Amino acid sequence: MQYYSIGDQAIDQLKQQLIDVQVKALFLVCGSHSYSSSGAQALLDPFFEERHIHVDMYIAHGPNPKEEDAHKGALLFNQSVAKTILAVGGGSCIDTAKLIKHFSNKPEAILIAIPTTAGTGSEATPFAVMYVDGVKKSVDSSALLPNSAYIYPPFTYGNSPYLTACTGFDALAQAIEAYWNIHSTPESDEYALKAMGLLRETLPLLLQNPSESRPDTPLLRSRLADGAYWAGRAIAISRTTAPHAFSYYLTSRHGYPHGHAVAATFPFFYEFNTQCPAEDYLGDDFELYQDKMEMMKLILALPNAAAFDFFLNLIGLTPFDTSTIDWADYFSHINMQRLQNNPRRLNDGTTEQLQRYLDLRFKLQ
Repeated sequence: MQYYSIGDQAIDQLKQQLIDVQVKALFLVCGSHSYSSSGAQALLDPFFEERHIHVDMYIAHGPNPKEEDAHKGALLFNQSVAKTILAVGGGSCIDTAKLIKHFSNKPEAILIAIPTTAGTGSEATPFAVMYVDGVKKSVDSSALLPNSAYIYPPFTYGNSPYLTACTGFDALAQAIEAYWNIHSTPESDEYALKAMGLLRETLPLLLQNPSESRPDTPLLRSRLADGAYWAGRAIAISRTTAPHAFSYYLTSRHGYPHGHAVAATFPFFYEFNTQCPAEDYLGDDFELYQDKMEMMKLILALPNAAAFDFFLNLIGLTPFDTSTIDWADYFSHINMQRLQNNPRRLNDGTTEQLQRYLDLRFKLQ
């Protein structure tokens, strides 16, 4: 069971936890710039010094965790006296910390996660992504769920509009995919609906006129962080589906940030799944699924692919250049594990329809 704290009191509660359990050493996993730029360093380093907490730092380089980097970090953690890992950064940083614990000889280590972005959900999930020779792999284990998650919205205030859009939309996608997933449960549905309600409204408000000096920015950033956490809780139960399955190639081979890569196919699969005929439904209760899809479209106020496409353009996630895509290579790298969670069966013509849609969407932008 994870302990979590969301809000302006989160860092004070982190400090109290470290005092209560008498932590004397930490293995700090952080980004090369985000630890300082987010304000985390200014808040945490003086506390570590005051409490005489020894800190071994490992810098998680790059936006996509690599297997070799995780093994290197695990070796350094094995050599450290620390028995607690503190991850401070974006989703890739937190995933790296999870993998370090996974590959280390300290499986009993305490893992604490503090996100500096709002959207990946890594602080709330029992799995981590890593790339092996450019191919995305997932490590899935209950031991990877951070023991504690401290979501402190001010750490996200400095995120650029594009980073905010990518991570924020990733969270919204997680919520939607958790909700239509054939493995959804009443619990995951509750978390997904909560996340959708927060994220759908907040993202456009925050990104239409982005400025950290706006008086409503703290409230909007707080709502975004809150929604992102609950989206992560939702996919921790049900996992993701087709839009994520088709996204990883765009990140590993073409460099699109994960949230933007997920957005690329989302309007297509939004209409594909919400218009699912009974004979193609892969779940157990088609009538319940239909009711859920109608409720979801009302909550999101997005009736079809065109409306979803407009929403993505509104928050700055425009179509990608399809002229650079090797389609045969792209479709050969679909993540089948994620695709198996999709509510609607894909047939022989689905990929051709998707390719035509992506080509047309790019040409019309």
